Amino acid sequence: MEDWQWPYYAVNDPAKARITGKKNPDYHTQMFTQFYAADIKRQPKTLKDKTIGFVIHAHCWALFDRVEGLRFNNTNLAKLVRICRRYWRESKQWGMSGDVPNVSQSPLIVPAILQAMASAEADYYHPTSSLGILPLELRVLISEFVCPITDYTMSDVQNLRNMLLGFGWKLPKWFWRVRVDERLFFELGKYSENPSVDWKVRLEFMSLTADRTRLGSSGLANRERILGIMLALRDAYTK
Repeated sequence: MEDWQWPYYAVNDPAKARITGKKNPDYHTQMFTQFYAADIKRQPKTLKDKTIGFVIHAHCWALFDRVEGLRFNNTNLAKLVRICRRYWRESKQWGMSGDVPNVSQSPLIVPAILQAMASAEADYYHPTSSLGILPLELRVLISEFVCPITDYTMSDVQNLRNMLLGFGWKLPKWFWRVRVDERLFFELGKYSENPSVDWKVRLEFMSLTADRTRLGSSGLANRERILGIMLALRDAYTK
């Protein structure tokens, strides 16, 4: 049978959750609502007069709420559904998930990002030089030469790390913000009130983005792909 021919069951109480298969004869009708998965294209005639629901991956649902302009506390879900259906009908990516590497990886929980955060939180900051007395303008100028804003390499990031750790330099927030995409690395919000760690985390994230060979295997490429889709949906929604 096609996937849409099997019924799903949703818990009526939004404060409760269900983790199980789609077809289960033991569901209590007062606790659950039976529905059928909607097709992103035209609905099959067999679903006429049936209760229809749109199924979304739990981690993608949580990621939606990270996109400014799509947060569910102020989003018209009926309008969002119409936007999503129109987007996918017109998208060349529809039905091409098999051609996307590591499409099954969670876009919300990326192990490489967690590892980078753990590394940054370790106490490894031990300056060994007195060059911290240089004026801020000169420190920034040298740092920008070592690691440019765009197209920086793994070597650039490593050289910047070595220089900052060796000289004990501190750089302004804008230096880091223009080098790290905060929409992609929303975990940075955790460190907004901890500047002594924030820059170290950003440095680790820069290493991830600079190493293009790791993007696919790390799961970061899948997050980047899905966030790109969500931002396109956000732009269509807010027009």
